Amino acid sequence: MSLRNDQSTPEKSAAGAENIWPPRVAGLRPLTKQELGELVTALEKPVDPKRLENRVSTAISNVVKLSRLPSPAQARSRLKRIAGGGRKWIDQVDSDPIKTLLTQRALQEGKVFLAALAEHITKKQQLKVTMTRICKLADSAAADFGRFIKRGGQRPTPPALINFLEDMIGFAKSNGIRPSTPQRAMDSRKPPVFFVFVKKALSTASDVVRSSDTPDAQKRRALQSLRYASEDALIRIIERKRGLIRDYRESASGLVEDPGRQPRPRRGRPIRP
Repeated sequence: MSLRNDQSTPEKSAAGAENIWPPRVAGLRPLTKQELGELVTALEKPVDPKRLENRVSTAISNVVKLSRLPSPAQARSRLKRIAGGGRKWIDQVDSDPIKTLLTQRALQEGKVFLAALAEHITKKQQLKVTMTRICKLADSAAADFGRFIKRGGQRPTPPALINFLEDMIGFAKSNGIRPSTPQRAMDSRKPPVFFVFVKKALSTASDVVRSSDTPDAQKRRALQSLRYASEDALIRIIERKRGLIRDYRESASGLVEDPGRQPRPRRGRPIRP
């Protein structure tokens, strides 16, 4: 999802003197050197601190922006009202006495009777076509949002959290770090590097939002968007968004997904056809 960036004064990066782009939400503080250092340490691999700080700062800013959006249920309800209201408007415009009254008014304002009548009919038809298209778009968007609404009143995964995790997965892949989760770790007592990094990044994001000079209502929405039900729930979200680890291969730009690639056979075990 592409996001428009709020107008704000450029701020200096904790990793250097360059301005951060895209601009942060107004009032959102930058990462401290300590926070950036802890994120670098969590990755257990040399990375460009400027790129890391820019990626995390942008992801936090996007959390604030996305948290302003209505919930899937609210969005679906509003879109359905728009579609229903639009169709009701079309029916009213085409029904008497409204249709006759509008036509009479158009003729009174026109200098030439036939030209005024033709112009009125053409413009009304164009407006109806446009309104019908808007209603169809609203219906389609409402159906899309409906897929995010969970049954039984369960809280759906906030789009802001999904977007944040996708950003962290993208950064890890570009640096050759597999976005592994604890279930796939060789040693279950030690979580994978990526999972440790993600939890640290989420904690840092919450600290940044909580301590920034932004409206309280904005803080509450953003902090709510960064919460996840449990560690298992976080793992499931990551695994849905990263794809299968076995489909990853190294490339010049980091790790890329190649679903058609045959997995390497284990020692002494042939690959099943």
